[in-house]
Amino acid sequence: MPVEAKPWLMDRATDAYAAAGVDISAGNAAVSLYKQLTGGWKHPDQIGELGAFNGLFRLPGDPEQALVDTETFWRDWLGGCSYEGDHAEAVRRSLVVLKALTYLPTGGIVAAPTTSLPERIGGGRNWDYRYCWLRDATFTLYSMMNAGFLTEAKAWRDWLLRAVAGDPEKAQILYGVGGQRRIPELELDWLPGYAGSSPVRIGNAAHEQFQLDVYGEVMDALHQARVHGLDPDDHAWSLQRNLMDFLEGAWDRPDDGIWEVRGPRRHFTHSKVLAWVAFDRAVQAVEHLGHVAP
Repeated sequence: MPVEAKPWLMDRATDAYAAAGVDISAGNAAVSLYKQLTGGWKHPDQIGELGAFNGLFRLPGDPEQALVDTETFWRDWLGGCSYEGDHAEAVRRSLVVLKALTYLPTGGIVAAPTTSLPERIGGGRNWDYRYCWLRDATFTLYSMMNAGFLTEAKAWRDWLLRAVAGDPEKAQILYGVGGQRRIPELELDWLPGYAGSSPVRIGNAAHEQFQLDVYGEVMDALHQARVHGLDPDDHAWSLQRNLMDFLEGAWDRPDDGIWEVRGPRRHFTHSKVLAWVAFDRAVQAVEHLGHVAP
């Protein structure tokens, strides 16, 4: 069971400030939340009626200006799209969705904004996908780079260097948006789930899995970024060399595979092919892109 806490609410004349641990609501957001949960704005000494509070809410003072700023941001961003092929409108809309899955402060790209939507109604394969899978992120980056968006590729590369820092053998297949490594999986048994599909989960135990194919996807994504014109980075190449040193002794190990099998590790053809991709991209980086290797 998660820890629930009643927030501390301070009256600041025209707005409010609510806090419970690292979770904070300030300004108009706190007032709106309080009104929604209690039926009206009340004096802080009645804070007990607010109940459990857990979330980070930040709204600007002027919502109309916020809407204008948001529309301007998205129109300006989409103006950088270079794709002019078939179904351009659908492609542009898809790019907006992919961009919305990125976390601007760090460059992390989540696999989905949802948790516990079932693979089939009534089933139990209901996973929390609100994290940054390296594999999924590389697919997103391919689409963005092919449409002319290199800024996202650089931001993700910087995020990757922070998240994977250290021993490549300890590299995970997924991280939090800030590069968090500890993502314990919990089942919320007091929630019925979508259309009665339980359990509802937060966190994902797959962060402990070994998936060999991820190394190939990461190496290929970094290779494609350079091919598309992203400036080389010595730290990124150092990381790649370390990954290859590890993969030299690990490519023939059984793994958990792309489908994240929750059982004994096996040998998957897909995993071995992507291990080959990793070595191939390393060779191309040296032979065609001017990188130095031992």
